[in-house]
Amino acid sequence: MLCTRCEEIFAFSRTDELLELKEDAGFHSQEPSIHLQKELDKYKQQLELSKGSTSCPPPWSVYSPATGDDGYHTYEIWHDQTARGWLDVQRSAASNGCRICVSLMDMFDEKITDSINDSGLIGAYWALQLKTLLPSHISFCVLESGGSSRFVMGANIEVAIRELHSVPVDPVLRLSTVVGAFTGGDSCLDLLTDSLHFCLQNHLSCKRETDDWMPTRLLDVRSHSTSGDSIRLVDTDAGLVSNDYLTLSHVWGSKPLLKLTTENEGAFRKCIEMDAIPQRYADAISIARRLQIPYLWIDSLCIIQNDEQDWAHEAVQMDKVYRNGVCNIAACDSLGPTESLFSNRNPRACAAFTTTHEYFEQTVEFTLLPDWVELTRDHAPLFRRAWILQERMLSTRVMYFSKFPFWECNETLRIETYRERDGLQVTPFENLPRPTKPTLNKNNIAQTILSWYAMVAIYNPCHLTFASDKLVAMSGLAKRFSQVIEKPYFAGLWGGEHFVGSLLWKFIEGGVSTSVEYRAPSWSWASKTGRIFHHGQAGSLYRELRLLIKIDSIRTVPKSDDPFGQLIGGEIRSKGTLFEITKNNLAEINAGDLHCLDDAAIGDGPQSIYFLPLQEVHDPDFDALLIFTGLYLRVKEGSEPDEHIYERVGADSRMIAFDEDVRNGRFLSTQQWQQLLDPQSYLDAGEDIIIV
Repeated sequence: MLCTRCEEIFAFSRTDELLELKEDAGFHSQEPSIHLQKELDKYKQQLELSKGSTSCPPPWSVYSPATGDDGYHTYEIWHDQTARGWLDVQRSAASNGCRICVSLMDMFDEKITDSINDSGLIGAYWALQLKTLLPSHISFCVLESGGSSRFVMGANIEVAIRELHSVPVDPVLRLSTVVGAFTGGDSCLDLLTDSLHFCLQNHLSCKRETDDWMPTRLLDVRSHSTSGDSIRLVDTDAGLVSNDYLTLSHVWGSKPLLKLTTENEGAFRKCIEMDAIPQRYADAISIARRLQIPYLWIDSLCIIQNDEQDWAHEAVQMDKVYRNGVCNIAACDSLGPTESLFSNRNPRACAAFTTTHEYFEQTVEFTLLPDWVELTRDHAPLFRRAWILQERMLSTRVMYFSKFPFWECNETLRIETYRERDGLQVTPFENLPRPTKPTLNKNNIAQTILSWYAMVAIYNPCHLTFASDKLVAMSGLAKRFSQVIEKPYFAGLWGGEHFVGSLLWKFIEGGVSTSVEYRAPSWSWASKTGRIFHHGQAGSLYRELRLLIKIDSIRTVPKSDDPFGQLIGGEIRSKGTLFEITKNNLAEINAGDLHCLDDAAIGDGPQSIYFLPLQEVHDPDFDALLIFTGLYLRVKEGSEPDEHIYERVGADSRMIAFDEDVRNGRFLSTQQWQQLLDPQSYLDAGEDIIIV
């Protein structure tokens, strides 16, 4: 069932190695290690007591994980020096049918050839729960060849375990067999159809908000030709047989596609022959007919593409289009309208399988389940398209069509291998994906804003055909959040008491790009494209001890009447204190994994860089530390220094002051530290600062 190399994955089951990891967990934990050490001692005592008995007590029956801690130990199996070659995986899958290699073949095959061809390497590591050391999942990563260990992409195989002397069948682990080599077959479509019908009948949180609103135009997918199959375009204000419609999310592609224009609008109202409709649209129509839903909304056929006024009118109501549809059809893998919504696949690549190994001197059964949901979310072409985020987040229900389709609504996520109607919320697979719908709670605005940061982190690296759409493609989701947050919206940030904290975003890695065309002020994440991290995403917002900036006004200038749409300007007027950073301190600030500057090359330029402190904050895990947050600024090009106009070039959410840092002038000079640490002198030294 497993090849020799994949059997190596389970070498981690040696007790001495796991105990060493456990001791290491206690040593490195930010929490007091006393509790962890007691658990370890208790387990060792159990080992002594069990000598001579038939079985050793497994660790998971001795202690339970602490609540709220979802961290993992990573246990490396194949690293840079011992990584498997991609060709080795291909040979193993073909010759001996290794179940892990078969899954990896399908998970990586189409995508790996685009990046590094057959010369790629596969690394792997275990993820063990931090406190219990229970296996969670195996992560496989594609690395560049030629001596480089640059990460290209990854995939997970989820893990659940049970002791062999326990009940024969875990009642929670109800796995199904994947059937069918084509996703357009009954096995896949029946799962999605059943999910829709069950949701419509049972999920209160998925009910439509209103039956009154409809899009301007829809496609009537009932046949309208006596001579052959056809559909037609209809105006919704002319009266409909039903208010039910589906929506389609897809990648337009580079080839010409069928679209609505001022020239063909009249003809489309009469009839659109199915022979003229591209394959993906035809597949979506077939699904609507199967579900007996009479209408379908497709952006290219329901918005007049050569009419700027019509496009602007429709763009501002995208939130309503997706929120009020019965269900969204997401074409995850197809790159253009001529490609089918459905695909061929190897059912074994998604099937769960079991293998038996020792774990803490106990024989256990490992159930392994390839995680196609996370792989699709991370790497499918559709998910690299910026517009898709709000489309799938605003849609109450989504049918995701990929090699292994899955269903997601506000309450459940269902896959072919786990068809239970309660979805993946309760399974022994700790790391399986859950529904990704944003948390919107008027009683917990801080949590809602954290949910917004999570949405922005997904959105910001995604591709846009037109850079000027950066805020437009997020506007529908922003409007939905606005109804809950009830604060002014400024270029992707929320006003009120959380605004200062909202400025603390920074880039995780390289690949940052800035559009020549204006998109947003420099203090907004929308001004740049790349993977970002907000300090609030670490788990909770720091508790603010002292606000170190006074915001006088925040202003954005929209291109139209829509405050959520395109901008032509924006600024923050404030009072604060700027500290000029020396070149040496700047190099240290941006060293390692801190990436405080948006672009490392900024520090090498001739312009001075300044640190503008925003807050002194408290982290409950580090009582003794002084932590300051702030922005890095430089004088705006083309302005004079006495105008006090600056642009953001970075952010720091953890400038930590140890006693020796203050004494030795680390990060800031000793004099600057003294000024920052003295509340009265700091406030007295405030100056006018305009950030654009």
